[in-house]
Amino acid sequence: MIEALRFHPPDGLSPVATEFEKSLQYLYALQSHGIKPGLSRTIALLGALGNPHSLFEVFHIAGTNGKGSTAAMTASILAAQGYRVGL
Repeated sequence: MIEALRFHPPDGLSPVATEFEKSLQYLYALQSHGIKPGLSRTIALLGALGNPHSLFEVFHIAGTNGKGSTAAMTASILAAQGYRVGL
């Protein structure tokens, strides 16, 4: 921990920015191994399958805390209004 506090990143970048840049360089270096970052291939696959994801409406609930209770309350409200709900 003490060593981390002594770290002085090059070019005046913060430690977070430096780690972010290192992470990006690592991910882009994977391209030479045949890994292609991005969603273009997934989008092409979904298109070939007829875009099944667009056949239904969804709520995407994300975050650190409260997803379960938020999802349960949302499902309860929608079900009470007569919507068919899957949780």
